[in-house]
Amino acid sequence: LMFNGLWLLNKINIGAHIYFNSVERNIKGSQYNSLLLPNNSSNIWFYGFIKYQAFDNLLLELGYNKMSSVDYITDGINERINLKINNYFKLFSQAMTVSTSLSASGFLGRNNDYVLHPIDQYPIKIDSDNLLNDIWLINFSLSFRVKSLQVKYEMNNLTNIIYDYLGSNQQDN
Repeated sequence: LMFNGLWLLNKINIGAHIYFNSVERNIKGSQYNSLLLPNNSSNIWFYGFIKYQAFDNLLLELGYNKMSSVDYITDGINERINLKINNYFKLFSQAMTVSTSLSASGFLGRNNDYVLHPIDQYPIKIDSDNLLNDIWLINFSLSFRVKSLQVKYEMNNLTNIIYDYLGSNQQDN
């Protein structure tokens, strides 16, 4: 089951997506029974976003994901928040377009229900109620384009670089 919606108001785009998945497996007596895969599971996922064109060359984006599952094999991230600022401008008599992007992404309410077996690539259930720490990532990109030539420089996970520089990286724990 899927629902999608998009609303446009002047310089504001608002969107929402809702997905519902349900799975029934008949794995009794099979070789995978020892993996503790769920027989019946369901998952509902919501994604909403707002995009605001602040100026002709400045776009602000806010996105929110929420997932709720019952015995469904997922990545274990219950909520995601994404904030993004995109900007572009032209240089050298409008011949070069420069685009910049700065984003912050949060992975909140993480848990470790399943892991992927490193060799056989099948999910294995972990019986643990421990929640993992929230993670915030900051990414930056800079792109130059002249006619058909594009050069792009990206720095992913600037948060890790900042924490390492300050000597207090708690993100890997």
